[in-house]
Amino acid sequence: MKSAATSAMKEISNFFKKLQEDEKFYFDHAWNNGIKYLTPTFYLTIKIHKDPWFTRPVTSCRGILLNIYSKCIDRHFKSISEHDPTRLQDSDNLADALHQLGTLPSHI
Repeated sequence: MKSAATSAMKEISNFFKKLQEDEKFYFDHAWNNGIKYLTPTFYLTIKIHKDPWFTRPVTSCRGILLNIYSKCIDRHFKSISEHDPTRLQDSDNLADALHQLGTLPSHI
C-alpha cells in the first residue's frame, strides 16, 4: 500500500509541475487560504408535472474539495474540445445541424 501511495504522490507532484502560473496560484490559494470545504449534499426534487409524481435524486458538489480539481480539468478539456470539428457549442448549434440534415427517410 505504501508504494501505491508513493506512486500517487509522485503523479500529483508531476501534475503540479506542469501547471501554468495562474493555475498554480489558483491551487495555492484554494489549499492555503483556510477555506472550510463542504461535504456533498444529497437531495430529491419532486417532478410535480408528471402523473404520478416522482422524485429525481440530485447530488450537489459545489464547494467541496474536489471542485478545485474539476474546474482545472474542465478548463483543459475546453481548450482541447474547441478544436474538435464534431463539437456542438450549444442547443442552437445542435438545432442548426439537425436542420441541415433535411427530411429523414420514413423508415428511420
